[in-house]
Amino acid sequence: MKHHLKAKYYLRYSDDFVLLHEEKEKLRGWRGEIREFLQSRLRLELNESRQTVGPISNGADFLGYIVRPHYLLVRRRVVNRLKARLFGYEKKLVRWREGCTVFRFDHSTLEKLRATWSSYMAHMKVADTYRLREKLLGRFAWLRRFFEQDRGRLKWRGEAPASLYNLKRQYWFFLRKCRGSILFFQVGRFFEFYDEQAERVLEVLGLRRIEARRGFGIRCGFPVNLKEKYLKKLMGLGFSVYVVREGEGWLSGVKQRVVGEAWIVAPGAATRKGVFDA
Repeated sequence: MKHHLKAKYYLRYSDDFVLLHEEKEKLRGWRGEIREFLQSRLRLELNESRQTVGPISNGADFLGYIVRPHYLLVRRRVVNRLKARLFGYEKKLVRWREGCTVFRFDHSTLEKLRATWSSYMAHMKVADTYRLREKLLGRFAWLRRFFEQDRGRLKWRGEAPASLYNLKRQYWFFLRKCRGSILFFQVGRFFEFYDEQAERVLEVLGLRRIEARRGFGIRCGFPVNLKEKYLKKLMGLGFSVYVVREGEGWLSGVKQRVVGEAWIVAPGAATRKGVFDA
């Protein structure tokens, strides 16, 4: 390239390369000489389907990007591959029922999803892709149910941090995360409600008040095995519900807790029948 063809503008990475010249015919002549050299000296061949000759204004498809004179774009097939992966995760994590959307917080699947997103975002950040990334977050808006955005990364929102070392701190953490919804908060074999949430469900579910826990004023609840019964009733009244379950681990003497699922009622669906389908 440099010694024989005297190519002044030559870029190469592994077996991909780009040549620049003011004259199109000069580039075509070089291509013939390169083909001859590869066949006679190295027993290699050019990939005929990956060769283009054109003005730099069209951009060069090089190393995963479309390289334009003043900016970079991501290859369309890279974007399509990411969309296909996200559609696959959507099928595993999101279900639609009449009048509601069910989000399943499967932690192993969500960790794979986060790794996939991070990998593609690292690739996209090199290029001019702000609008593309925002468009992806708009199309796959369900991502926000599972994650928060942190400088382009997805930050898991469904697990109580280790600093929440007592039951009250954990409860208020999840209550803030699930603002506007009813929180099914598991404590042993029961789902419990406290203070303002307890007042709401005492009225609509017909539960009885029980002795308050330390740090709370009002308390009520029901056995875990009655979840479907009360979930159906709340959703029929137009309430969205987050289910927070106990995990296997412990955090300084209190059970670790994570969001297990979320049942989000669509606006205007409160008066519909047949909302719930377990």
